[in-house]
Amino acid sequence: MSLKIRKIPDHAIYGLIAAHNLRLRAPPTLPHADVTSLTSGDYQNPVATPYIVAGADATTLAGAYVLAAEIRAVRIAHYADAMAHRAADATVIAAPLPSSQGTLNTWANETKANLNTHEGSVVVHFNADATNTIATADATDQATSIALTNAIKAKLNAHIINAQAGQTIELVSA
Repeated sequence: MSLKIRKIPDHAIYGLIAAHNLRLRAPPTLPHADVTSLTSGDYQNPVATPYIVAGADATTLAGAYVLAAEIRAVRIAHYADAMAHRAADATVIAAPLPSSQGTLNTWANETKANLNTHEGSVVVHFNADATNTIATADATDQATSIALTNAIKAKLNAHIINAQAGQTIELVSA
């Protein structure tokens, strides 16, 4: 049976959405109020899909470069997600995307440190995420840089979905 809902003024809709989001933005033990997601479907049937790193684990240097680019894109979107966080995280990783062993080491080590700081922050999170701290050794050669890049992917994905059950509602322009 469907719900019958009378059309109501916009201000009432905004109030209902604000009240709903407020309930979700006070999670008792989790870092996020919602999972960083991509929305598809039409306005009557929206579908939210978690925005996580979907690429395969790296096994080669070239694969690590590709994975690093996807990790960067997902991390930027997640940090900016003010619906999931108490406040968006404006932290920037200075290291450029890797194109050599040396730049991969630098990128992976800086990303690891940055993600661990992000996860532990109660300024951007409702609660620190101690579960998904990256403990993998720093990158110093091909084997350790590939291992660290794969660990970053796994821990970032786990961190993103470490959220309160339910979905917040974000009003966007038509």
